[in-house]
Amino acid sequence: MEEEHVSLDFRKFLIAHVLYYKALQKYHLDVLLEKNGGESLVAIEDLIHSASNLQLNAESDSIPLSTFLSDFVDGITPTTNYIYSLNRNKKLNQLIDDYTESTKKIRCSECHPNSICMGSEDDHWKVANDGACMQYFLDIFNTANIWAKELYQKHSNDFPDNLPGLVFSTYFCRYKPHDIPIECFIGGATKYGDHRSKIKLIFNNKQFSRNCFFAVPYVLLHECIAHAYSAILLNNGSEYCTEPNDPFDEGWMDFCAFTILNNSKKSHWPNSLKEFMNDYKKMGQKFHMSRSDYLNKNSSKFAIQIALGIRAAKKTFNYFKQISDSDDEALSYFFGFSFDFNIGEFSREDRRSLVTMCDNQLPESWDQPLPSYYNSNVYEIFKNYQETKDIITFFHRLKSIDIHKN
Repeated sequence: MEEEHVSLDFRKFLIAHVLYYKALQKYHLDVLLEKNGGESLVAIEDLIHSASNLQLNAESDSIPLSTFLSDFVDGITPTTNYIYSLNRNKKLNQLIDDYTESTKKIRCSECHPNSICMGSEDDHWKVANDGACMQYFLDIFNTANIWAKELYQKHSNDFPDNLPGLVFSTYFCRYKPHDIPIECFIGGATKYGDHRSKIKLIFNNKQFSRNCFFAVPYVLLHECIAHAYSAILLNNGSEYCTEPNDPFDEGWMDFCAFTILNNSKKSHWPNSLKEFMNDYKKMGQKFHMSRSDYLNKNSSKFAIQIALGIRAAKKTFNYFKQISDSDDEALSYFFGFSFDFNIGEFSREDRRSLVTMCDNQLPESWDQPLPSYYNSNVYEIFKNYQETKDIITFFHRLKSIDIHKN
């Protein structure tokens, strides 16, 4: 199971956008504060989107990416100069200058001097091994991968030493890679086999917006936390396959991934990504909430099941808060509990059962009187898990409870 990456042609389109969104981060607010700044930014983004597509159609497939970027910037310069001349927005001019300079720093001859990418099968290996053009995505994947391993090792009682390897790949498709009601044409998937998990970042071949730029950490963290190690203790995970309507994988574990992203601090991020952290969190929250928004008229067909998993996870976290000395301790127990169950020898039916049982047997709020169906034995079962970390015994004891008897 080897790395695969998007074609050279698509990388040309993609990187033209990525470099712009990086440059825009520094000037976005200042440009907006000046006269007609919003209209100018829309015009520039539309120009980059349309011109990069036109440039691709006009040039040969064999032209290196750095040559494409140079020709591309030369081609749009008259239009960017005209847009600037309309309002003399100084910050906009600085943004355009920074963008132009950033395109010059992508030098294919310096990335792999002896063999630059020319659209062949060898390009996959070159991109995977510090390909400068895709470094933004490689940095985010490496960050998500490190966080996932460190958190599983820290909190899980059963995390094995013999971990499956993680392979990062990128793909593009001709449709929106999910049915979530959000203007973001980027998605993820995980494929299992040969004691390795392939994490896929999936783009749309015609759409890469600022939303997509900021959604990448949430998407890859979801794959690394929720799916990369799913059921690795069950036949080494090789026969396990996630389903988009699974409330545990797509709801409960997504809540874990979102919580990790939301709790991150700048010190957790590499220098190349620190400045984007707040926007990563904002976009992650939008994505996370949209997945379970079953009241939206354009809701995902899996939204109800995802919402069930998230609700059960929140109830379980709140329960640990009731029987822990601090919120940090409760979060540690919750992560350990979730990770142990995720990697454990549990079938898909067991995972659905856990979600249903926790949702049925745990109250939504502790600020009000407990519901009549609450079984006091639940407290002892959770407390026993805190002491023993025995997830299998916990699961079977919880299954044995009759929630209609106290």
